[in-house]
Amino acid sequence: MPILIALTLLIGLALTGCVGNESIESPTASALRSPAPRTSAATPTNTGSSSSTTLPTLVRPGVSVGDGATESPATGPTDTVSPAPSPPPPPAGDSSGINGVALAGPQCPVERPDSPCPDRPVANAEIDIYNPDRARKITAVFTDNDGRFQVDLAPGDYYLEPQPPDPSRPFPIGSPQTVTVHAGEYTDVTVSYDTGIR
Repeated sequence: MPILIALTLLIGLALTGCVGNESIESPTASALRSPAPRTSAATPTNTGSSSSTTLPTLVRPGVSVGDGATESPATGPTDTVSPAPSPPPPPAGDSSGINGVALAGPQCPVERPDSPCPDRPVANAEIDIYNPDRARKITAVFTDNDGRFQVDLAPGDYYLEPQPPDPSRPFPIGSPQTVTVHAGEYTDVTVSYDTGIR
């Protein structure tokens, strides 16, 4: 009887894994009681979502951003250069110069009351304009098809020297004259050309 009890105890110890003072768990029991492995906080967990790095949001001009706010398009300096404002033209009363007409005559050897021969306009004739002592040429102007010309000049005295419309011909010959220009007005001038008809 004592031998049977001892064998039973040895078999029980062998089954439970206990030898001496140390306890040996069976693999099945250890797996049931062992806690789930802990995940280290330093180890990133791949959950399948995108990277946690936050990228700046690109917003097109005029697109709403957040709480109803709208981002305005950025404005910067442009290369467009505005033209300088031009001064206003002077009033007509401040202008001055010469209004002229060039006429050539006589047009008939003998002019009778019943057969008048009026002077004819001299077209495309150059009128040279000098200062009174002819030391300096101020400008030159040409007559139009009606023999008329206009030139802006400051108030003062001027010497007009008409040039022949056709330098290859001796006539008509223009007569020089001195003209005075007054402030705020145009002086009317008739430049006479001699045709040489007698």
